[in-house]
Amino acid sequence: MAFQRLRPRLGAVCDIPDLELFPAHYQVQDRMVFRAAVEVGLAQRAFAFLAGLREYGVLKNPSSLARLLNAGAKLFDPLGSALGGMVVRVVGMGDLGHARKRAWHIAADNDHGPEIPCMAAILLARRLAAWEPMQAGARACVGLHALSEFTPEFARWGMVTDVVEEG
Repeated sequence: MAFQRLRPRLGAVCDIPDLELFPAHYQVQDRMVFRAAVEVGLAQRAFAFLAGLREYGVLKNPSSLARLLNAGAKLFDPLGSALGGMVVRVVGMGDLGHARKRAWHIAADNDHGPEIPCMAAILLARRLAAWEPMQAGARACVGLHALSEFTPEFARWGMVTDVVEEG
C-alpha cells in the first residue's frame, strides 16, 4: 500500500462493518475494500499466517495467543518507527464525467496512529458534553461528523493530512 508520508506497507484485506455501512450511506455502486497494514512486513506476514491458520481451521481460537503475541510484539518495535497513519482512496466520476481517483492521507507521529480511530468518539463526547441536541438512540455514526470537524483534533495530536489527486 502506498502512503503520502509513510513508507509503503503490505496490506491485508479485512472484514469490517464499514463494508456494509459505507455503500448504503455513500451510494457506492461497485465495490469497497478495506485493508489494514502494519509497518513491519515480517509482522504483517505473521498476522497473515495466523489468519490462514484460522481460515483453514488449524487455529480455532486466535485470541488464545493474545498474551504471547503482545509480548512478542516488543521484538518488532526496533524494526518500525513511531509514524503511523491511514489512507482512504475513492474512485468515481468527476463533474464532467471523467474518471477521478482521490486519496485522503493522515500521518500520525509519536506512536499516535492507534488514536486515529478514536477521533470520532472524542468529537462525539465533546458534542454530548456541550449538550448539543442530537437524535436519541443507538445507530451507526456514519455521516455524524464532517471531515473539517476533525482538523483541530488532528492538530492537537500532531497529525498531518493530505488530499491527493491520483492518476
